Amino acid sequence: MAVTSIEKLKQLSKGQEVKIQGWDEEPFVCILKRPSLLGLVENGDIPNPLLHAAYILFNGSTNPKDVVNLKEANELYRIVAKAAMVDPTYEELKEIGLELTDLQLIEIYRFTQLGVQSLISFRSEQENSKDNKSKRKV
Repeated sequence: MAVTSIEKLKQLSKGQEVKIQGWDEEPFVCILKRPSLLGLVENGDIPNPLLHAAYILFNGSTNPKDVVNLKEANELYRIVAKAAMVDPTYEELKEIGLELTDLQLIEIYRFTQLGVQSLISFRSEQENSKDNKSKRKV
């Protein structure tokens, strides 16, 4: 097995082109990187009041009483999106009046945790989406 070259690591540090759900029928293609969630905690990007919710969201719960409410999940997904988005940045979208949809936030989160392969199973492209009526006559 060969050692990963520094050039390959430099490429990885720039992020990866990812296609996610757009605001209309066009997909949104952006460059995302996979930030360290522990790094976000260490840097204070995930504030103390959200640490328990972050642990549950990132690792799952072992106690049925442990839940992440929608407000906490929203804050965590936005923190991750801000850290992951390279081009355009989260702030650039806000400046032009666009807000990421719930689905886009979840897709970005899934990418940061599992990579681009996780998005393939998240949604499948539908054929004939404009005509979804049954062709079979009964």
